[in-house]
Amino acid sequence: MGFLAEATGVATIAGPLIGGGLVQAVSWQWIFWVNVPVGVAAGLLVLAKIDESHGPHSAVDLPGMALAAAEQA
Repeated sequence: MGFLAEATGVATIAGPLIGGGLVQAVSWQWIFWVNVPVGVAAGLLVLAKIDESHGPHSAVDLPGMALAAAEQA
């Protein structure tokens, strides 16, 4: 929770500052290109740090489906 609150606080301050700097220095359209390197870096970090996971190979849960359908009726 603390990390999420910290990241939110930093983004609240840094976003308008960086966006305003880009608008003043280059053009307003460049604010959309800021997300491209951030997304690429995040994707590479996820691929490097998070292992692939697979769920259990189980059959369809027919009794559970029937119970869920009965609950909705």
